[in-house]
Amino acid sequence: MESEIYLHDTIGASAPKQILLIFFVAGNPGLIEYYRTFLTHLYGLLSRQAAGSNRTLPSEIDLHVYGRNLAGYGSSEDRNRFDADAELQKRLPLGLQGQIEYVELALEHTVRRINTVNIQSQSRRDVKKHGGGSGNTDGVGFDFSRPVRVVLMGHSLGTYINLELLRRFKDGGRLRNGPVQFVAVLNIAPTVFDLAGSPSGKMVSRLGWIMHPSFAVLAGQMVRVAARFIPTAVLEYLVKVVMRMPITGARVTAEFLKSPLGVTQAIHLGRDELREITGDKWDDEIWGTLSPTPVSSFHSSDHIRREPSPMTPPSSTSQRSTSVPLYFFFAQSDHWIADHTRAALISARAYDPTADGDRKMGKGRGKPHMEIDNRIGMGHAFCLTHSIPVAEKMAEYVLIALSQE
Repeated sequence: MESEIYLHDTIGASAPKQILLIFFVAGNPGLIEYYRTFLTHLYGLLSRQAAGSNRTLPSEIDLHVYGRNLAGYGSSEDRNRFDADAELQKRLPLGLQGQIEYVELALEHTVRRINTVNIQSQSRRDVKKHGGGSGNTDGVGFDFSRPVRVVLMGHSLGTYINLELLRRFKDGGRLRNGPVQFVAVLNIAPTVFDLAGSPSGKMVSRLGWIMHPSFAVLAGQMVRVAARFIPTAVLEYLVKVVMRMPITGARVTAEFLKSPLGVTQAIHLGRDELREITGDKWDDEIWGTLSPTPVSSFHSSDHIRREPSPMTPPSSTSQRSTSVPLYFFFAQSDHWIADHTRAALISARAYDPTADGDRKMGKGRGKPHMEIDNRIGMGHAFCLTHSIPVAEKMAEYVLIALSQE
């Protein structure tokens, strides 16, 4: 089972004018293989391979679609690790803040990897054009004058991680001095507030023993030992029947259950999610609120509260329109976000055309676009049953964000 999915057309002969990276962050359990159909279809819709489609990107854009496992999932013989990844592996299992750090490092690594490939490709083109020499193919000296434009995309926990990446970037994090330009953040079945207040969150929280630190290790060991004696094909069938899961998802789940640390990591991270995903941790610049809504106005009645963070400096009093466009796509019914939490978030933060003027969806750097699915019928785990229609929806969002820059 692969630990990363990287989709890119390497055949093109001419140097691209613009590089666009769609960087996808998985939910928990953080196995990227759950999203292969979704990411492949998204790439097909947007790439030059989809010529003639009304969703095709302009030909001058060099499209890269990338996603990888969260830390602690998959096999111990991962051939796609990078240097910083190896250091984090020593700290497994990782909590929520550790996973955010890991994804930030993975994004930095991916951007440098893309720059290295483009420098090498340009060197080869120069050699062919002028003859002689070997060109600079060592990947040193990235062209910082041509930033990689990045669309952050995430599912469930990945949506929370993406907002934190955006905040770290604005607060002077690792990516601040790198060749990165964020275009938009696309959030699928987002879980960014009050996870413990959701139907599933309440159920898990009532089982107090699950929250005990030793439970993750014990449960992981028990599942791994049991799975070791079950042939993979049989385990896939059992998962498919018992969990009513499509065979592709059952295969990934079977590999997850047999992995060295996967179950332990998932439970450990889930416990951290319930503790930390509570109130609104992001300032008005992240939200793109041109006329800030006082958070106290929906503190008690709407179940969302503003929380201070040691990572966030005091908000500037100036209203700079520098926020990155945010898009939220909610399931009609989602057991990991309470209806009242979703309603409070939309009421407090979403763009409202009746209140905010005649601005087209996605234009400029205004409030987030938030939409509840009323057509696809996706559930929280959309990647198991609704990958194709959700990919079409995200392709639509990407094109809107690019057209409104």
